[in-house]
Amino acid sequence: MWLINVETMQLEDFTVRPAPQYAILSHTWSEEEVSLQEFTCQNADTVKKEGFAKIVRTCSLAAENHIKYAWVDTCCIDKSSSAELTEAINSMFQWYKNAVVCYAYLSDLSPRQDAVLEDLWVDFSRRGYSLASRNELQGCKWFTRGWTLQELIAPKTVRFYDKTWDFRGTKHDLAVPIESITHIGNAVLRGSKTLADIAIARRMAWASKRKTTRVEDVAYCLLGIFDVNMPLLYGEGNKAFTRLQEEIIKNNSDLSIFGWSPEESLISVDYPARFNVRCDYDCGHGDDNGDDFYSILATSPSEFLTPHSYNIVQSVEHSVTNRGIKIYCSLLEICLRGCIFVQCKCCGDNRKYVLVIGSVRLGMMGKYWGVVLDKISPDAFIRSGKHLIYIERDAFFAGQATPRAIYLLTQAPKSARHATLPLIISEGSDFIIQSAAPAEKWNSCKRYWYVEDGFDIWGMVLLKFNDLASFRDRGVCILVIFHDVYVLDPRVYGAEIRLISQAGSNLDWGDIGEIFDFESLRRGGLEVMDRNLKVMARCVDKFSDHESLEVWTEDIESDGRPARA
Repeated sequence: MWLINVETMQLEDFTVRPAPQYAILSHTWSEEEVSLQEFTCQNADTVKKEGFAKIVRTCSLAAENHIKYAWVDTCCIDKSSSAELTEAINSMFQWYKNAVVCYAYLSDLSPRQDAVLEDLWVDFSRRGYSLASRNELQGCKWFTRGWTLQELIAPKTVRFYDKTWDFRGTKHDLAVPIESITHIGNAVLRGSKTLADIAIARRMAWASKRKTTRVEDVAYCLLGIFDVNMPLLYGEGNKAFTRLQEEIIKNNSDLSIFGWSPEESLISVDYPARFNVRCDYDCGHGDDNGDDFYSILATSPSEFLTPHSYNIVQSVEHSVTNRGIKIYCSLLEICLRGCIFVQCKCCGDNRKYVLVIGSVRLGMMGKYWGVVLDKISPDAFIRSGKHLIYIERDAFFAGQATPRAIYLLTQAPKSARHATLPLIISEGSDFIIQSAAPAEKWNSCKRYWYVEDGFDIWGMVLLKFNDLASFRDRGVCILVIFHDVYVLDPRVYGAEIRLISQAGSNLDWGDIGEIFDFESLRRGGLEVMDRNLKVMARCVDKFSDHESLEVWTEDIESDGRPARA
């Protein structure tokens, strides 16, 4: 760390020895700044530069405050050394934090004669300077630059000066107008709340409208705000911000890092108050998988525009892998039209998974906001659309998947979608899907299984009739092994069904064969006598890319009873 001796106006190296007390300058750069090399070898052209005048004035203010050293970013970093530049940028937040005082020079803040005290919490006994107003501060370039964000937050004491170097107030004096301009909370500005107490998304929002000259600096200027370190790679472009988010994820379980949205709005899903509200059989919009897919990570801080006031959810575990962000969580399953999920018959484009990021519990009721996801393989999900979603619900209207490890993709898949086996419940067959196995390979929103190539194909789904009687009804179980389909009575095969449901993807079709005796299983449907129905199932378009499992019902008249074959 280089420091300027304010008496000799010479640089001194404190890389090895402990740094003494020092003052620090915060400013916006102009075209006439003085580099370390120019400052150490001064000539007539150097001292005429605007940047040199800032250095001299900073040292003069430090001397007046009985501080023997000063630090100015233009001349105290050897930018010709990539190693020194990397160390400086990774250390800069701490350097500003350790400074005795930070002088913030606002080069475009005009001088004023009369103090403006409107709505300010100040000591009225203080006289002799003109306090800056919100309108004056709002027009200053200093509040729009990326690097000055940490220079505002890190130091305990910040003293603001206008273009003529007249003192215009401290960070504490101006906390109210600064909060209004920057949206940084008063508690953070006054130091009563630490950055660790602030959600990642909110900290990102502070930088959302700030600019930097180099695109990589959008990420590098935030290292201290998130207490992370990483090497600098100028030329990497927007990848720098991706790397920043990955470093944050490695050290923080705050899920709000995924809560970005470039639009200041939320999709709101309101669930109906009446128990029996259902969707139409066909919403008329198809299931064309036409949604746009996006990385779970933002491309820049400018996408963190939506304010969040809810309690932020912390993940049990998440990490960065070559497949994406691995996270252990439970996803909500919702219909965007607001109907009861298990009764929903909308197309798959209206049925989505939601990663909950923030929540408020009010008894049985909950208010949530989160990210809409699509499942694209047994354990991989990708963001669907850029909007965040806001949900008011109780435990009844939305489904909730079993907690497990999944991958949130950081880029849209290049290859085609996984092969699938859709479940088609024919119109007029009023079923709801109670559960399906293996759960990992079942997409409850699109209603299909992901299948691998070869013969290791199996799936099981437990259906119930969609009416009040279904609470007393055990329903029917459909088992598909390769291309063979069996309709089973859960009252007869309950133990086997539970075993398969619990083991899930750990089983292959050979294991299923040990659990069931296929030769003794009845094909051709199951009679449900109390409803005078026969439940039928079959594979349609076998051995093709369009194969599906079709379920339907037929009316019967019989006195028989379900029996084990």
